Amino acid sequence: MQLGRDVLDVLGRAEVLGDRVVLQGSLDRKLYTRTNDVLEALGGTWSRKARAHLFSPDIDVATLIDLAITTGVITTSKDLGFFPTPPPVAERLVDELRVEPGDLVLEPSAGDGALVRPLLAAGAVVVAVERDAKRRQQLIDLAAVEPRLTVSGADDFMCVELAQPVACVALNPPFLKSGLGDHLDHVRHAYSMLRPGGRLGAIMPSSIEFRSDRRHREFRQWAEERGTIESLPDGSFKASGTGVRTCLVMLVGE
Repeated sequence: MQLGRDVLDVLGRAEVLGDRVVLQGSLDRKLYTRTNDVLEALGGTWSRKARAHLFSPDIDVATLIDLAITTGVITTSKDLGFFPTPPPVAERLVDELRVEPGDLVLEPSAGDGALVRPLLAAGAVVVAVERDAKRRQQLIDLAAVEPRLTVSGADDFMCVELAQPVACVALNPPFLKSGLGDHLDHVRHAYSMLRPGGRLGAIMPSSIEFRSDRRHREFRQWAEERGTIESLPDGSFKASGTGVRTCLVMLVGE
């Protein structure tokens, strides 16, 4: 289910109190109905007595709401926040980075290697970080036959420090908090590892372009001072089984 900006605004203002969601302000009937449809799709039920949408106690309501706002879609994925990069998007990102043979490149949320493989094909020397143990083992297996790939032993990128700055960073960060940080934190931390004039390319949820809380406003300003934010076409992640809207963030190291 694709969510409209007006519904996303309503969800962004809603108050999440444990297992209940309380909508704020008065909504016209059509907007309320569409918002109600979203909350029901997420597992909520309107309670007139509580004047709120109630959820099962075993549902992480705050996470579900945040994911819906962040991605603009309803997802029931058990692996929340992980959206594998489709090959056309991965190839475009690597092309935009202008990777040259021998460049040291960081992939801080390497997943199943969707960005690692085209980086290696471009001749890069890749350092990969992946939190999920199963996917990290897949990368370790790839490194066993690919000498230009090193897989970090760390499972939380926010704790990683490199011995030297890198020429490029390519990442499709988790769209929700993973370990000590979320997509905003991951991009800022990865940027700190760039050499002067180095390039960072990140696939991010399009919500960074419009969310109005202070944290997102500050991130937009920071990113636009160092590069560009470009919306990707709708359906860019269709091959990954999601209608999530995304954008391409390109930054240059200082």
